[in-house]
Amino acid sequence: MRFSLILLIFVLLPQQQVADRVVAIVNDEPIMLSELRQTLPEQAAAEEDLPQLMRTNLEALINQALILAEIQRLKIFTVSESEVDTALGTLAERFGSLSEMERELGSRGMTLAGLRESLRKRLLVLKFVDYRFRRYNEVAEDEIREFYEGDWSAQFRAQYPEEPLPPFEEVKGQLEQLLIERDVNNRLDVWLQSARAEARIIITI
Repeated sequence: MRFSLILLIFVLLPQQQVADRVVAIVNDEPIMLSELRQTLPEQAAAEEDLPQLMRTNLEALINQALILAEIQRLKIFTVSESEVDTALGTLAERFGSLSEMERELGSRGMTLAGLRESLRKRLLVLKFVDYRFRRYNEVAEDEIREFYEGDWSAQFRAQYPEEPLPPFEEVKGQLEQLLIERDVNNRLDVWLQSARAEARIIITI
């Protein structure tokens, strides 16, 4: 099951508040409905496939819980307040200002402290992924060129049939990062499959 790092991005919801409840338990740690709602896009309430979207995002939160448990076991990752401040500032830019974001939080029964904790968890997960799956990741040039001449070129021509293919050297760095991210995702998937097999997971929705 693909673990999407996109789901680590916090999204505020325009939906009305509902009574909070447990939607899943991962090794005795609950995942709340409010946490799940935070992962949904703004237009989620109007989407016909909302139940499937909620299930997909819940699976991502279960994966996050498994990673956080491993982080707690290892005790080598920390996130400083300044790092949380930086992430909070980046998010506040989407609302125009920190005060405007706080106003939106308050109107939805959410708190700045809760948002900070959500961001702290996401930053911890990113540090774990970087440390465990990315830090020693290297791609040989012949592998990059094979990707360039094969799948990537075919995809580029299908998407931009009228455009000339960019020279290899011009896109080499971009392709290297794509291959690294693909490898990171594959290795993370394998780790998560093993972690899920050993975990006690109960889904209540």
